[in-house]
Amino acid sequence: MFAADGTVVARLGVRPGEAPTLSVGLGPCASGCVGDYRIAFEWMDRRPEADYRLTWHAEIIGLPADDRAAVEVALRAGDPEVAALAGRTFAPRPEAGPLRGQRLHIETGGLPPAVVATNTVHVQMLITDVDPAIEIGTDFVSIQPLAIDGLGGLGVPFDLEPGQTGAIVVNFEDGCNARRCDRWVLQSSIPNPTSASPSDPLEVTWQLEVRAWHLVPDATPITLSLDVQ
Repeated sequence: MFAADGTVVARLGVRPGEAPTLSVGLGPCASGCVGDYRIAFEWMDRRPEADYRLTWHAEIIGLPADDRAAVEVALRAGDPEVAALAGRTFAPRPEAGPLRGQRLHIETGGLPPAVVATNTVHVQMLITDVDPAIEIGTDFVSIQPLAIDGLGGLGVPFDLEPGQTGAIVVNFEDGCNARRCDRWVLQSSIPNPTSASPSDPLEVTWQLEVRAWHLVPDATPITLSLDVQ
């Protein structure tokens, strides 16, 4: 959910079959005024043939600052708006060959400046085709995204069995306390190594994609770049 200027008011992740409730406190508004908020739904499943249906209910209550009774608030549903994809870039390029390593440093360029209070561009990093080497002598490999300028690692489950291919989506705002981080570290590790674990460094094959959306309608293009080390 975000305001008319693109400020993200709330974000909620929902798994299939769940029916959570999200309560959001909106800003004060004088009698007769209108506040514009949008609710956007985004699917994390990247399969092009996937088909979804979402049932949801929204209501709004006006609560005065003193002990008076709640005031009536009208809920107006506008025409659906789609946050158009403003930019996308991949790494590595097809001619670069597999991107392998235990730890990667990633920096995204081309993003407009992000302000703490207002962030009109939503940016995601998709980490897909992650495939640890099979001969590692452990039950699973742990993958941890770390925002370099952020507040530590994200609490996202991303464990892979040897030889398994997985995927994860990272929102750039989530690790930086209402700011946007454009520099990240991807760290793979063996949580419980065994005697059969190799002495050589763990290697993982990575496929990365960064993409951005304008939350507020804007024709300004975004040209993304992705530097991987």
